[in-house]
Amino acid sequence: MMLKLRPHRNILYKKRFSPQLSWVGLLALVTLWTALLAGCAGFGGSNPSPTGPAVTELDNEFSPKVLHIKVGETVTWVNKGQTTVLHVPEEYATVQAAVNAARAGDMISIAPGIYHEAVTVRTPDLIIRGRDRNRVIMDGIFKLGNAFEVVEGADGVVIENMTARHYSGNGFYWEGVKGFRGSYLTAYANGDYGIYAYGSNTGQFDHDLAAGQPDSGFYIGDCHPCHATSSPRITPWDIPARTREETW
Repeated sequence: MMLKLRPHRNILYKKRFSPQLSWVGLLALVTLWTALLAGCAGFGGSNPSPTGPAVTELDNEFSPKVLHIKVGETVTWVNKGQTTVLHVPEEYATVQAAVNAARAGDMISIAPGIYHEAVTVRTPDLIIRGRDRNRVIMDGIFKLGNAFEVVEGADGVVIENMTARHYSGNGFYWEGVKGFRGSYLTAYANGDYGIYAYGSNTGQFDHDLAAGQPDSGFYIGDCHPCHATSSPRITPWDIPARTREETW
C-alpha cells in the first residue's frame, strides 16, 4: 500500500493551509527577538554601564531613622549615634571580612573599586554603604551567585549606594527577614532578579535602578503581608517590577 502525503486542510473553511511566512512577518520576528536578546544580555561591548545619582559623603544622617510604611505604622532603623564604621579595603581586605567582623548597629563603608565577591550577611541591623554609587562595583564575573544575600535572622539590614552586575543569581537579595532597605542601588546584567526581597516584610526599595535582568528588575513577594514600598525606581529593558497580590 502506498501512503500519499496531503496538505493540511482547514476544516472550518475547507481551504488549504500554507505554512509559508511572509518576508515582512519574518523581519518583524527577527527584529523582536533581537531586541529581547539585547535586553536580557544587559550592557556590554560599546554600550555604557547604567549610572544613577550617587551619594559620596560618609554621613550617618543619610540613612532615614524612621521608615513610614503606612498610616499609623512606622519602623525605626537602629542608629543611636554609637555606630562603629568598618572600612573596606583600608581595614578589611574584603567586604565579606568586614561583614563577618561587624556587630549589630555597625556601618560598613566600601571604597570605590571592583569587588569579585558573593557576600552573605548574617548579622542584623547593619548598614552596608558604598562611598560612590557608580564606582563601588560588585562584579560576579558571571559565576558568583548573589552580590549580597541577607539571610533569615539578619533583620533590619540596609544596603545602599553601590552597583551589582554580572551575577548568576541576583544583585541584592533579602530572604526571610523583617526590616530591609535598598537605596541608591544599581543592578544590571544579573542572571535572575536585580533587587529582590523574598519572604521578607517591612521594608523599602528607593532611588534604585535595575536593567538587563532576564527576570524582573525588582521583586517583593511571598510575604503575607509585605508592608513594603518600592519608589521611585527605574526598570529599563526589564520585565516590569513584580509583586505578589499581598505586597502592598
